[in-house]
Amino acid sequence: MNKIKKIWLVLYTFLAIFHPPFLPVSLIYVLGVVTIFIMLLKTRGIIPLEIFKKSSMLWMYKIFLILFLYLIIISIIDFFIFEASGLLIIRLKTINQLMILTGIQFINIWYIIILSNELNYEFDELLRTVVYAGILQSICAILAYLFPPARNMFLHFGSDIYSTAYVLSRRAYGFSLILLDVFGYGMGLIAGYSLLINNSLLKSV
Repeated sequence: MNKIKKIWLVLYTFLAIFHPPFLPVSLIYVLGVVTIFIMLLKTRGIIPLEIFKKSSMLWMYKIFLILFLYLIIISIIDFFIFEASGLLIIRLKTINQLMILTGIQFINIWYIIILSNELNYEFDELLRTVVYAGILQSICAILAYLFPPARNMFLHFGSDIYSTAYVLSRRAYGFSLILLDVFGYGMGLIAGYSLLINNSLLKSV
């Protein structure tokens, strides 16, 4: 049972980090709803808040809430005084990214921590899970580079930005919703995590 849970944790971490586009809608919203549903089933309708309170997620989200109120105020001013309707659309997208998407990502992290606690994972083991998720993405990137049909499949529900020949020829390798600068930055962080694990990852392979 623990082995299945470990595999599920790696797969879930992969989905939470990279949001691979295998659905016609953005996976981050679907994964957020599914995660809440899973947590409600596991806890019989009572979601534990201890991890959320003990971690830094609570006070970070309070900061985002302050920024959200600031955006609301200046958006109202812009709309009624300057009539900047185009700017208002941009602000609404920013609010979605700041509150909705960040909230969903915190829920993903929350669930990953809960699973890690159930498996009695130490910090190194949690980092190892993240590294394994990065390895899965690396395999996808190699497959996309070597096999064009695999690449086309990975990009089937990808962003419209990959219709640009310049971007398609340089960045569109992998199985992730974002294959631009954030993708490389994220993979770089995961590569750095492996250094924190010392040699334990190599010994376990």
